[in-house]
Amino acid sequence: VVGPRPHAARTVAIPTARISYVEYPPDLAEVNPDFNAMAAHLVICLRGGFEVTATTGETKCFGPGDWFFCDDAGSKGHRTQTVGSEGRVNLAISFAPGYTLPGT
Repeated sequence: VVGPRPHAARTVAIPTARISYVEYPPDLAEVNPDFNAMAAHLVICLRGGFEVTATTGETKCFGPGDWFFCDDAGSKGHRTQTVGSEGRVNLAISFAPGYTLPGT
């Protein structure tokens, strides 16, 4: 009998509603002022850079390889702005309606 492995990785399948590849041209500085996500999703920065400002005023910058979890549906939302002169590319993975990440 094989028991649980104490140091094994845990894999959780995440049901998705949509995966979007989004390109922002270099001259589009501010995107979606006071935008609230319609559903929880992950945003992964593939190229360029951007910052996200929450309604609390907290701002974080993201670059290639960085990601953030966005779940502000029903709130005042957030604001995104391109950082630098390069156009940016994001991958947005929207969760299926009603899904919540384990431990959240």
